Amino acid sequence: MNIIQNNEGLKDLIKSIKPTDTVYIDLECENNMHQYGVFCCLIQVEHEGTHIIDTLEVSKKIISELFMHPCQKVFHDITFDFRVIQNEYGCVPTNHLDTQLAAMMLGETKLGFGSLVEKYLNVTLDKHGQRANWSKRPINKELLEYAANDVKYLKPLLDCLLTKLNERVEWLKEECAYRETLDWPLHTPHWNDLKNLRSLTEKQLYKAQMLWYKRETLAQKLDKPVYMVISNKNIIKCALGQRVPAHPKFREFLSLKPAEGEPLPIRDTKRYNIQEYKELRDQKSVEQNVTPDILFPLHDMRLLHDGKNMLRNWQKKILYP
Repeated sequence: MNIIQNNEGLKDLIKSIKPTDTVYIDLECENNMHQYGVFCCLIQVEHEGTHIIDTLEVSKKIISELFMHPCQKVFHDITFDFRVIQNEYGCVPTNHLDTQLAAMMLGETKLGFGSLVEKYLNVTLDKHGQRANWSKRPINKELLEYAANDVKYLKPLLDCLLTKLNERVEWLKEECAYRETLDWPLHTPHWNDLKNLRSLTEKQLYKAQMLWYKRETLAQKLDKPVYMVISNKNIIKCALGQRVPAHPKFREFLSLKPAEGEPLPIRDTKRYNIQEYKELRDQKSVEQNVTPDILFPLHDMRLLHDGKNMLRNWQKKILYP
């Protein structure tokens, strides 16, 4: 295992990768569990051995060169990783394959990496690192081994899936290429993410907003995840006049009564008549043994309803032969 903690080591790794090579990549991130915000802490790369990149110690620009390298890159479930990569490194990885997507094209229902490794490779992965604090340094040996396993088994898993996919490999390549053209914004938390806001009175709504904004400011200042300051549930309870627990430095805000605030956003009341699409998706997904959510996603249904046909060729061949 090669631990990379400086720019020269990362440059050496990138130089060792040929355009015709395939590398296997995974990220370990902080996601508002131990510190404030979302950011990448480690990048694991399998290429002639396992390399662990300490992203807190190396240049973001050089990391982006890894993701934009012409070699083929294999991930498992890009939906969160690509958002972090775009937000932090300003790029969307090129020439990638996604083993979760491959599994969906085989009709798999248990799509977690551990579940697929157990089914296809008969290996049970240790899950102790799933909630680990990856931003804490130094990282102990057990966590490094956990991180390494996330790329160690990517190649044999991909090999199994590609063999089973057979001619459907072209579906996978087309869908992955399409996803590289999309925007991958990282979700920015907002006060209207709070639940049950529409049941509050105007004054209660303003109180909930005020508490939310104060929480964001204090959490960022303390570099703590927001739930350690006050939970979403307790923000609503406090707005309703109930006594709630909170971080000591936040308690001064609990009794404040704001005189104004922002209105609730207008709901999108547009109706989509897509029942026919759903029935077609369900029928064809059974016939072709493809996970319904990848064959005809709700987003694609709504676009088609509005006259924008963004279906890829592989979807068209199944849905509208």
